[in-house]
Amino acid sequence: MNETVAPDTGVTDPGERGSLHLRDRAVERIVEAAVLEVDGVLRHADTLDRVTGRQLPRVEVVVAGSRVRASVEVATRWPTPLADLAARTRASVTRALERLAGLTVDAVDVHVAHLSTDAPERRRVQ
Repeated sequence: MNETVAPDTGVTDPGERGSLHLRDRAVERIVEAAVLEVDGVLRHADTLDRVTGRQLPRVEVVVAGSRVRASVEVATRWPTPLADLAARTRASVTRALERLAGLTVDAVDVHVAHLSTDAPERRRVQ
Protein backbone atom coordinates (compact mmCIF):
# COMPACT_ATOMS: atom_id res chain seq x y z
CA MET A 1 0.00 0.00 0.00
CA ASN A 2 1.44 3.34 -1.03
CA GLU A 3 0.72 5.99 1.55
CA THR A 4 1.27 9.68 1.00
CA VAL A 5 3.11 11.18 3.93
CA ALA A 6 3.13 14.92 4.56
CA PRO A 7 6.80 16.02 4.35
CA ASP A 8 6.90 18.15 7.51
CA THR A 9 4.73 16.14 9.90
CA GLY A 10 5.21 12.49 9.02
CA VAL A 11 1.39 12.09 9.18
CA THR A 12 -0.41 9.96 6.59
CA ASP A 13 -2.75 11.89 4.30
CA PRO A 14 -6.36 11.26 5.46
CA GLY A 15 -7.43 10.29 1.95
CA GLU A 16 -4.95 7.41 1.98
CA ARG A 17 -5.77 5.89 5.37
CA GLY A 18 -8.38 3.36 4.32
CA SER A 19 -12.14 3.03 4.11
CA LEU A 20 -15.16 2.85 6.36
CA HIS A 21 -17.50 -0.15 6.30
CA LEU A 22 -20.85 0.28 8.03
CA ARG A 23 -22.60 -2.79 9.34
CA ASP A 24 -26.30 -3.18 8.63
CA ARG A 25 -27.15 -2.85 12.34
CA ALA A 26 -25.45 0.56 12.52
CA VAL A 27 -27.43 1.69 9.47
CA GLU A 28 -30.63 0.39 11.10
CA ARG A 29 -29.89 2.47 14.21
CA ILE A 30 -29.41 5.60 12.08
CA VAL A 31 -32.75 4.92 10.33
CA GLU A 32 -34.55 4.29 13.64
CA ALA A 33 -33.26 7.55 15.12
CA ALA A 34 -34.31 9.46 11.98
CA VAL A 35 -37.79 7.90 12.09
CA LEU A 36 -38.29 8.82 15.75
CA GLU A 37 -37.40 12.45 14.98
CA VAL A 38 -40.47 12.75 12.73
CA ASP A 39 -43.34 14.58 14.38
CA GLY A 40 -46.25 12.14 14.71
CA VAL A 41 -44.24 8.89 14.87
CA LEU A 42 -44.72 7.03 18.16
CA ARG A 43 -42.95 4.20 19.92
CA HIS A 44 -45.48 1.42 20.32
CA ALA A 45 -45.56 -2.10 21.71
CA ASP A 46 -48.57 -4.28 22.47
CA THR A 47 -48.48 -6.54 25.53
CA LEU A 48 -47.14 -9.53 23.60
CA ASP A 49 -44.66 -7.29 21.75
CA ARG A 50 -43.21 -6.18 25.07
CA VAL A 51 -42.58 -9.81 25.99
CA THR A 52 -40.98 -10.67 22.64
CA GLY A 53 -39.05 -7.40 22.42
CA ARG A 54 -40.72 -6.35 19.18
CA GLN A 55 -41.87 -2.77 19.09
CA LEU A 56 -42.51 -0.01 16.60
CA PRO A 57 -40.79 1.51 14.80
CA ARG A 58 -39.32 -1.58 13.12
CA VAL A 59 -36.52 -1.12 10.64
CA GLU A 60 -34.99 -3.33 7.97
CA VAL A 61 -32.21 -2.24 5.64
CA VAL A 62 -30.42 -3.76 2.69
CA VAL A 63 -27.00 -2.25 2.06
CA ALA A 64 -25.14 -3.00 -1.16
CA GLY A 65 -21.88 -1.10 -1.41
CA SER A 66 -22.74 2.56 -0.99
CA ARG A 67 -26.45 2.11 -1.75
CA VAL A 68 -29.25 1.35 0.68
CA ARG A 69 -32.94 0.44 0.69
CA ALA A 70 -34.88 0.80 3.93
CA SER A 71 -38.26 -0.47 5.07
CA VAL A 72 -39.84 0.95 8.22
CA GLU A 73 -43.02 0.16 10.12
CA VAL A 74 -44.31 2.98 12.30
CA ALA A 75 -47.10 3.83 14.70
CA THR A 76 -48.92 7.14 14.84
CA ARG A 77 -51.91 8.73 16.49
CA TRP A 78 -55.27 9.12 14.76
CA PRO A 79 -56.03 11.48 12.83
CA THR A 80 -52.49 12.05 11.52
CA PRO A 81 -52.46 12.50 7.72
CA LEU A 82 -50.71 9.26 6.67
CA ALA A 83 -49.40 10.39 3.26
CA ASP A 84 -47.77 13.42 4.88
CA LEU A 85 -46.31 11.30 7.69
CA ALA A 86 -44.86 8.84 5.16
CA ALA A 87 -43.33 11.65 3.07
CA ARG A 88 -41.74 13.31 6.12
CA THR A 89 -40.44 9.92 7.31
CA ARG A 90 -38.86 9.17 3.90
CA ALA A 91 -37.24 12.62 3.84
CA SER A 92 -35.86 12.29 7.38
CA VAL A 93 -34.40 8.82 6.72
CA THR A 94 -32.87 9.90 3.39
CA ARG A 95 -31.23 13.00 4.95
CA ALA A 96 -29.82 11.00 7.87
CA LEU A 97 -28.38 8.21 5.73
CA GLU A 98 -26.81 10.60 3.23
CA ARG A 99 -25.41 12.95 5.90
CA LEU A 100 -24.34 10.50 8.61
CA ALA A 101 -23.44 7.38 6.62
CA GLY A 102 -22.60 8.77 3.18
CA LEU A 103 -24.98 6.28 1.57
CA THR A 104 -27.09 6.74 -1.55
CA VAL A 105 -30.72 5.97 -0.74
CA ASP A 106 -32.55 4.01 -3.43
CA ALA A 107 -35.86 3.71 -1.56
CA VAL A 108 -37.52 4.11 1.81
CA ASP A 109 -40.74 2.14 2.20
CA VAL A 110 -42.96 3.39 5.04
CA HIS A 111 -45.75 1.21 6.43
CA VAL A 112 -48.11 2.50 9.12
CA ALA A 113 -48.58 -0.61 11.23
CA HIS A 114 -50.56 0.92 14.12
CA LEU A 115 -52.94 3.84 14.59
CA SER A 116 -53.37 4.83 18.21
CA THR A 117 -56.69 6.28 19.27
CA ASP A 118 -55.41 7.11 22.76
CA ALA A 119 -55.51 10.77 23.63
CA PRO A 120 -52.04 12.28 24.00
CA GLU A 121 -50.90 12.77 27.56
CA ARG A 122 -51.28 16.38 28.64
CA ARG A 123 -49.03 17.95 31.19
CA ARG A 124 -50.77 19.54 34.08
CA VAL A 125 -49.54 22.76 35.56
CA GLN A 126 -49.93 22.92 39.30
